[in-house]
Amino acid sequence: EAGYEICEAFLDNRKKLKSIPTDARAVPHGVLNLSDYWMVRPDIGAKQNLAGADPVATSACQKRSRWANLPEAEIAAKIAGILARLEAEHVQLKMDGVRNIWIVKPGHGSRGRGIKVFDDLQAIIMYATSRKKSAIVQKYIENCFTLDKKKFDIRFWVLVTNWNPLTLWCYEPYFRLCTEDHSLDQKSLANQFQHLCNRCVQEHHEEYE
Repeated sequence: EAGYEICEAFLDNRKKLKSIPTDARAVPHGVLNLSDYWMVRPDIGAKQNLAGADPVATSACQKRSRWANLPEAEIAAKIAGILARLEAEHVQLKMDGVRNIWIVKPGHGSRGRGIKVFDDLQAIIMYATSRKKSAIVQKYIENCFTLDKKKFDIRFWVLVTNWNPLTLWCYEPYFRLCTEDHSLDQKSLANQFQHLCNRCVQEHHEEYE
C-alpha cells in the first residue's frame, strides 16, 4: 500500500512537471524523501526511530492501512493500474528489476576502484557523502544478460568519420567475464567477483585465468 501511494505521487508529480514549460521549471528536489523511503522499508524506519529520528517522519511506517477492508480483486486492480502507468513512463522498468539495487561509482576513478552496490538508500547516502570527491549513483541493471550464469560486458570501440556516406572504423572488441555466478542476494551485493567485470578486479580471484 505504501509503495502504491509513493508510486502514484511520483507519477502525478511527473505529469505536473510535463505541463510546465521547460524554461519555467525550477530545479525539482524530487518527490521522494526519507519519510517515503521508511514507508516502504519499515524495517529501516523502525531502526531510525530507535536511533532518535523525527517521530513524525517515522510514524509513516506505522500508518494504519486503508486497504484493510478492500476486496482482493480491487487491490489487485489498483496494483495492476499503477504498474501499467509506471511501465508507460519508464521503458526500462522490467530491466531494472524489483530489488531496488543501485551502483555507486567514484566520480574520479578507474579499474573498478571504489565501486559499491547497494539496496539501501541511507547506505548510499552515507557512502557517497563520506567521499572527498564526487560519486555517481546509477540504477543497477538487475535483469542483465549472463554467460554461463556469469555477468559479462563487451568493450567495443567505434569511430565515425563520415555520416554521408556513413563510414565507420571498428576496433577489435573484447569480452570481460566475472569469475562467480551473478546473484542479487543481499549477501552477494558486496561481492565484486559477481558484479564487476573489470580485469583488475577479477584477476585477484583464485580461479581467474
